[in-house]
This record gives sequence, C-alpha cells and structure tokens, in this order.
Amino acid sequence: IKREIQAIKLNQSLKDPTVLSDDDADALAANVFTSRSEGGFSTGQVRVFFSSPINVQIELTHRFYTASGLGFFPVSPVTFSAEEMVFNREGSLYFIDLTVKAEAEGDSYNISEGELTGVNGVFSAVKVTNLDSFANGATQKDTPTFVQEAQEALTERSLVTRRGANAR
Repeated sequence: IKREIQAIKLNQSLKDPTVLSDDDADALAANVFTSRSEGGFSTGQVRVFFSSPINVQIELTHRFYTASGLGFFPVSPVTFSAEEMVFNREGSLYFIDLTVKAEAEGDSYNISEGELTGVNGVFSAVKVTNLDSFANGATQKDTPTFVQEAQEALTERSLVTRRGANAR
C-alpha cells in the first residue's frame, strides 16, 4: 500500500516530470489552465507534370518526396481524365494539382516552395513540384518542456510583462 500511495503522490506532482505520462502531465497542467499544443501534419498543394494529357489516378499509397527524403501522401484518391488535363498546361507540359499531407507530424515537414522532387507509383509523371510552401506541421512538446512551461505560466498571467506574454 505504501508503494501505491507513493506512486499516486508522484503522479499528482509536477516536481519530477520524467515520471509523468503525457496524459498525467496534461491533466495536472489543466489545473492551472495550461494545455499542451498538439503536434500537426504539414499540408500543401502538389503539381504533377506530364508530357501529354492522359488519364491518371492518384492513390493514397503514392508517395511524394523531397530530396532529403521527407514523404507526403495524397489526402484522398484523385482521378483525372485526359479531357480535364488538356486545359491544364504550363509551357509544353500538362499538369494536375492535388493536396498532400506529411507522413509524420513535425515542423520539419513545413517545406519551402519547390522542394518536392518526385513521386513513387506515378510512372508517367515527368516532373513534380510544390508551388507554395507547406504549413501547419508542428511537433508536440515533450512532457518535461510542457511541465516547465506550465510552471512558468502558473506564476505569471499578466500580458504587460515579458514573462507574462511568454507564458501565454
């Protein structure tokens, strides 16, 4: 019983965040009105180029990638007909646009314009690019960092001081 009481005490304290699970830390920090920012998946638009208008089907399993190996997958399967593609022309190439989502959470997936270099599984594709930067990728804070921020937020909630502004 003493061990159980000691374990419960540890899980109800912010003194040692290394012993807390994510859920325990979130619950304790909620007592001081602090919540952990969730991680997020980066999303963006991909443009796939073809040498001529063709019927093409993009599946959820087709992986778009950067030169550094970051991967992105379509958010939904998409089918384009040659008749639709004939109106999408840039120079001598025809293209389709679709939305993709990062394969994992994290801000490293917020890529800049033009970083996508290829696609697996769409063999008739001549070129792949992203015309705009990708956004919304975020890494979830680890428990010790989150607990530290919750402890700082506990002592200062005023927006007129630097410490208070950072706590928000």
